[in-house]
Amino acid sequence: KISIPAAITLSATTLSIMLTILMFSRDTAYSELKYIMFFGSLLLIVLFLYFEKNRRTQLIGLDIFKNRLFAFSTVAMFLVFVSLASITVLMPFFLEHVKLFKPQEVGLLLMVIPICGFLISPLAGYMSDKIQPRFISTFGISLMICGIYLLRFLNAETSSLHIILILILPGVGMALFTTPNTSVIMGSVQKSSLGVAAGINAATRTFGLALGVGLSMALFEYFENRYLFSGSDTINAFISSYRTVYYYIILIIIPGLLFSWYRGNRKTNKEDRGR
Repeated sequence: KISIPAAITLSATTLSIMLTILMFSRDTAYSELKYIMFFGSLLLIVLFLYFEKNRRTQLIGLDIFKNRLFAFSTVAMFLVFVSLASITVLMPFFLEHVKLFKPQEVGLLLMVIPICGFLISPLAGYMSDKIQPRFISTFGISLMICGIYLLRFLNAETSSLHIILILILPGVGMALFTTPNTSVIMGSVQKSSLGVAAGINAATRTFGLALGVGLSMALFEYFENRYLFSGSDTINAFISSYRTVYYYIILIIIPGLLFSWYRGNRKTNKEDRGR
């Protein structure tokens, strides 16, 4: 049975957070309303946690997060998808406004990331059956951090080949992270909780991407307005804002690397049989 109060509260919380981020990206507009939305979001989070503590009204059940492997892997995934969203939402604008590429050229360049995922994910899954997944996942996040760091140095003179080589890093890193991490999430819970784990896994990805898009665009608009007000021309303001956003994205994904590493090792089949 679905808990209607918890479901409504969770939806309202998500919407409130997204609107709050949007409002904070605008310096002068909604000066009072944005603070009301911020505290409203906090109250909605508290209300959702209240519903989750009651078995009659809980939607997910927070007991599953007492599992360290599951909790740390889920948090790492959330932070990684927030960071990934920044690439998918900012790169098209950079390629169109700074590099002056046509939409079809932008689409071809951005295919690098999903192609890397298609090619590397099976290998990552095979490797995760042989060695501890946290080693593979953490290495994947490290590649993503390197890729995002290098994206900060793109400019109008950067060649297409250079851009492709840089995009390979987050593409391969995402593939190396996602498959082993998902394996850990699904393998860390009992069979009776597989449905809940799968739902949380999908919701975390979706919310991470949505929040990443909103946060990236909010930060970008905020810093672009500041650079424009300080006298920068449009292109320089765009590039400066673009680089600043990626700086903050790196700060977001680094805790994801720590969660991935410190979640511990997955139990082996022998250990499971011995329990």
